[in-house]
Amino acid sequence: MSAEAASSMAVRGTAAEPKLQRELRLPQVFMQSLGTIAPAASLIFTIQLMAQYAGLSSVLALVIGGLVMVMAAVSISDLARRVPSSAGYYAYVTESIGPRWGLGTAWMELIYMVAAALNAGFISEIIENQLKSNYSFNLPWQVTFVVIIVATRFLVWRGVKLTGKALIVLGSIELSVLLILGLWGFADPGHGGVQASTAFSTTVPKGGDFALAVVFAIFFYAGWEGAAPVAEETQNPRRNIPIAMIGSLVLLLVVFVISVWGTMVGWGTDRLASFASAVALPNFTLVHQWWHGAWIILLLVLLNSVVCFALCGTLVATRMMYGMSRVGVMPSWLNSLDPRFGTPHRAIAVELVIALVVGFVMGTIFGPPEAFFIYGLAATLLYIAVYIVGNAGVMLFFLRKARQDFNVIKHVVFPIVSAAGLVYVFYKTVHPFPAYPVGAGVWWALGWALFGVILAVVFGNRARGKSLLPEGEEGAEEARIS
Repeated sequence: MSAEAASSMAVRGTAAEPKLQRELRLPQVFMQSLGTIAPAASLIFTIQLMAQYAGLSSVLALVIGGLVMVMAAVSISDLARRVPSSAGYYAYVTESIGPRWGLGTAWMELIYMVAAALNAGFISEIIENQLKSNYSFNLPWQVTFVVIIVATRFLVWRGVKLTGKALIVLGSIELSVLLILGLWGFADPGHGGVQASTAFSTTVPKGGDFALAVVFAIFFYAGWEGAAPVAEETQNPRRNIPIAMIGSLVLLLVVFVISVWGTMVGWGTDRLASFASAVALPNFTLVHQWWHGAWIILLLVLLNSVVCFALCGTLVATRMMYGMSRVGVMPSWLNSLDPRFGTPHRAIAVELVIALVVGFVMGTIFGPPEAFFIYGLAATLLYIAVYIVGNAGVMLFFLRKARQDFNVIKHVVFPIVSAAGLVYVFYKTVHPFPAYPVGAGVWWALGWALFGVILAVVFGNRARGKSLLPEGEEGAEEARIS
């Protein structure tokens, strides 16, 4: 039998357990992590809030936030090498702490099921407002929202190889425009000019809070772990997944510093108070000034960023659902691959319905911008919990199960420092308690986490005796859950 025929039979499950196909190389996996961070959307939606609290020191806040996340990524990447599973953090925490902890942690990360919907709703309303104010054309946000959600899920269903190619194109465009935006600010500075001393300024505006700016900075980088759930579709995942996790953060730290610093220089370092209080998003104000009629490029890049994130977020959620169903902690019905494209079609269908319902309901009740910020707060709190548990897992795993590979810097110092930073971020996020409606995100996160605890207690031990990797995969026996 030819290798091609055997591969086809494996996908159909006629001769062996169905398996995801290894069609992604390092560039696609790298862009998966980048896309899950959604750099353009993160920057454009959040830079104004950072400026309110930190002014020019926003650049320094981004560096500190980025280093905290790099330390977490360096630590967890060692678990990614051990268990390259589509279940992602579920596999890492189960292997290091236990199956109940794994299920509870994975449920918190599955907030990705609704992430793309609320991002898509926000950009859809921005498109509606921009087209209406600039061209007197009315395109209801609901139309754009449905197109983004359905089109991205269709692309993910068609195959990870096609999705990977799309991510390279979309991600490259996004990063290029962010760099151009920052460099343009240096070339055409506002009041205050270009001064090297402003690069890592520690000046905070009156009434500001630098620590809170670091909170927003960490939110900039959330999503770097997005490469983990595509491990079973990645060539040489024990090498490429860790590189994607760490490399995406390092690259974006540089891009964010250039883009944020350049944007503030372009606005004018002597008048950042007006930057923080501007009614319109500052980046749009600047590109109208710099690029005139070509301002729409930024709108398209923002749309590009949300589409890229929708693809990546769908890959994360559906691959985790598929990998967890394989070990019995999610409905077995989800443990199915499309006979033609080899993708987890049932998980994609479930995630599609959830995204449409949540996006419509929350967008209608709160409005798309408020719905996005409610989600952003909830997701930040849940991500913090996921990263902290992951850090604990790294320490426990290398102290108990892999002492021969123990490294005090990577497996103790980095996890403790990054976890301490994340605990402080958690505190600053909820104290003082955010005002309504954004404050509803705290209750959403609490309810979501409590439901995860119930799932973990009731169903967590179902996975015992099963492997975190597909049967027959290298290392599958060692990854069997005890």
